[in-house]
Amino acid sequence: MALSYKLHEQCRLLTQADIEEVMLVENQCYPFAWSKQTMLDCLGDAMIPVAVTEKDYIVGYAILSCGAQESHVLNICVAPRFRGKQYGQLLLNEAFKIAKEKEVADIYLEVRESNTIAIALYYDLGFNEIGCRKGYYPAKVGREDAIVMAKHLF
Repeated sequence: MALSYKLHEQCRLLTQADIEEVMLVENQCYPFAWSKQTMLDCLGDAMIPVAVTEKDYIVGYAILSCGAQESHVLNICVAPRFRGKQYGQLLLNEAFKIAKEKEVADIYLEVRESNTIAIALYYDLGFNEIGCRKGYYPAKVGREDAIVMAKHLF
C-alpha cells in the first residue's frame, strides 16, 4: 500500500513476516485469540494493519477493514506490559489517518461491555455508542454482549 501519509516513527504497516510476533501479543491478551490464519487473512488490500513498536519489537497492533467508504476496527491489541503508554491511542490515530487517505467516512467497532478501559479510549477518540450485539463475544461462562460504536471522520 503506497501511502502519502508518513506513519509515526514507532508505527509501521504489518507484513506477513510479522505474524509470529503478532501472535505472541494476541495470545497474551485474549483468552479467545484469533488464529494465525485469520491474522494472515488481514493483510489484504482492503485492510489497514498497523503495528506499534518499542525498540523494534511489536508491542501492539490495530487491524481495520476498509470498503464502501467505511471501516471497521477488527482487532486492536497492546501487550499487557506496554499498556498505559498511549499505544492504543497512537495505533488508532495512525489507522484513522490512513483511513482518511482511503476516503473512509465512518469507522465502526465492537467492544466487550466489560472492557471499560477500551470504552473510555474510544469515547476520548470521538466514538459514540450506537447499539449492542447480544452474546457477541465468547466468555469463560456463556457469552458477553458487545457495545457497537461509530466515529465519523469527515
